Amino acid sequence: MQGAGANLKQQFDGNSSSRFIELAYELVALAEKAGCSIVPFYQSHIPYFNSQTDEKKRSILEAPQVFIDICHLTLTNGKKLDDTKALTWYGLKHLNLRFTSDLLERISDGDILEVYTNDNIQIFRNFKFFELTSYSIEDIFCRPWTDLFIRHDIDKAAKTLEVMKKMSTREIVNTISLEFIGAHKIEEALSPFRYQYDYTIKYLSPVYDKERHPVGYVMIESATILNPIKSHIEQELLLKNFQYANSQPREL
Repeated sequence: MQGAGANLKQQFDGNSSSRFIELAYELVALAEKAGCSIVPFYQSHIPYFNSQTDEKKRSILEAPQVFIDICHLTLTNGKKLDDTKALTWYGLKHLNLRFTSDLLERISDGDILEVYTNDNIQIFRNFKFFELTSYSIEDIFCRPWTDLFIRHDIDKAAKTLEVMKKMSTREIVNTISLEFIGAHKIEEALSPFRYQYDYTIKYLSPVYDKERHPVGYVMIESATILNPIKSHIEQELLLKNFQYANSQPREL
């Protein structure tokens, strides 16, 4: 799956836009080592990055760089990028986060793993997360999560948020299984393929800073795409329609 502007890497000068594109392509290369394909961006002028303030651009650039550093740290220590346990270990260490002693043993092959701050900002994810989305790197790092996904099971989301809140106040300090809540249905709202997922949070686990203050949580998840693309022809058609729709001028 190729994003727009696949041959444009050399056409940008040394500004923040150029740097974002360089980082996006480096992530694409690392994803290949992990056995998955990521689209860097769908529009060559990277509108979602370029619409940010200078301060926000600096923050955005830091996020993929941190993840790239974690990937290189993992590789340097002789581990593979599709080894989620290893990637998570080096990721949390690089982020200076403390975690529960049983976290790594809860991770299984094929799990999606994400780390969020208590402000619901994603600061880490494994490559299985990238594998199961049709969003681009630009979408993931530059667009609000509340815009990207539609959650159909409000009651289940509320139960999950309740556990997160209890972790942020130290009422819960252990890894908690949330499989009893059951599968959530979520949907990509603005992607080319509009994937729908049957999504289960298997475990939620708190993370702490070096002073042992709760600062976020790890989500270990499983997901199945309910409307997978059935052929290369269908994929190309959906992608062309998406790119055409996003190339049209929008009414103010």
